[in-house]
Amino acid sequence: MIRIRRPSTVPNPLVTNGRQRRDEHIADHATGKTDFTFDRDVYGHADVKIALRTAQHDKCAFCESKVSHVAFGDVEHFRPKAAFRRQHGEALTSPAYFWLAYDWTNLLFACEPCNRRHKGNLFPLVDETARARSAADDVTRENPVFIDPASEDPTVHIGFREEFAYAIGGSVRADATVHALGLDRPELVERRRERLQAIRLLRLAARTLKRKRDQASKALAREIETELTHATDDSAEYAAMIRCAEQASP
Repeated sequence: MIRIRRPSTVPNPLVTNGRQRRDEHIADHATGKTDFTFDRDVYGHADVKIALRTAQHDKCAFCESKVSHVAFGDVEHFRPKAAFRRQHGEALTSPAYFWLAYDWTNLLFACEPCNRRHKGNLFPLVDETARARSAADDVTRENPVFIDPASEDPTVHIGFREEFAYAIGGSVRADATVHALGLDRPELVERRRERLQAIRLLRLAARTLKRKRDQASKALAREIETELTHATDDSAEYAAMIRCAEQASP
C-alpha cells in the first residue's frame, strides 16, 4: 500500500447528481429513514472510475495489484455507505455513512478480492464513541483503524520483509489493516514473491553484464538498469514492497 494522490477536481457526476442524491438522503434520514437506495450510476459513473483508476495507476488502493488487465475493479467506499460492522461475524449496523456515498474524498479504486471478500462493510474505529452517525456529525473526529492511503502515508505503518507485509513498530492499525483487508492472503503473497524474484534476477543480470568488457553487454546492462528504476515508481505493481527490498539490499 502506498500514498494515493486523489485529484482535487471532483468528477462532474458527483458534483451534480451526487449532491442531489446526498441532500435527498439527508432529508430522508431526518424523517427517520435508515434504509437507503444508492445510485451506482452516480458514484460508479465511468468518469469517476476513470479518474480514480488513473490517479492510482490502475492499481488497487489496498493491495497494489494491477486491476484492469484481469478485472473491472470496484469504486470502493472507504467509509461504508449502507451499513457497517466493526469486525467479521458481527451483525451489521445501519445506517452507515449514507451522506458520503457520493463524496469524492470517500472513494477509492479497488480490486474485487480486497473490496468484496475482505473489507466489505468492515469499518472499526479506535474510539467507537467518536463515530459519526449523520451528516451533522464531524467525521474528522473519527480515528479509523484501517489506514486510508488517500489521507495518510501507509508506509509509515506498513513495511515489508521480503514479500510479507508487517506492522512497523507493532502498529495495531497496521496489523488490523493487513489482516482484515487480506493483504497477507496466500495468493497475493505468492504474486509479490514472483515480482520480487523477477526484480532480483534482473539486478543480478545487470551486475553480471556490467562486468563484461564488450559494449553490447554494457549497453544491455544499462537498459536493464533503466527499466529497473521504474520498479519503485508509484505506477509499479507492489512498489511499497520493492522499495523496502531496495532499502534492505547491501
